[in-house]
Amino acid sequence: MSYKIPIPEENISNKPASQALYIGIWFAWIFSTKILGFIGQEIYFYIKTFTTLRDVNDAILFLSVMNGLIIAATFIFIYNLFPKLNIKKVMPFLYFAGVVTFLRSYFDYNSIPNLEFSPLLQFYVLIGIIIPLYFIRKYYIAKPARWY
Repeated sequence: MSYKIPIPEENISNKPASQALYIGIWFAWIFSTKILGFIGQEIYFYIKTFTTLRDVNDAILFLSVMNGLIIAATFIFIYNLFPKLNIKKVMPFLYFAGVVTFLRSYFDYNSIPNLEFSPLLQFYVLIGIIIPLYFIRKYYIAKPARWY
């Protein structure tokens, strides 16, 4: 007797997902992203103590790219657990969060004395915002069952 493992996209019912489910999954994603991002930063700073890379720009670039990849990976993993969610409905909130993140970074860095939000630093922050948006959008556009 064989057992067929259900594929999440086959289990999509006609009943749309509730708004509470969207909000709950969003908070679960944010929570897991913060935990994994913190662990990744700690690993980076631990490794950095044994290397000769001491440049702040290198650290910011690496952490921006690493956090961007963590954000995209956790989003895809968590949202794949819930196949009823329409990712196209979630994307405007991700775009808005990206703008808010950039503005928050701008004002945070400008509030530190003797540190300006240079164009290079702005570019690094934008990289950390664009990477997850690109990968999430690219991944889900290829799945029409999730992008409608």
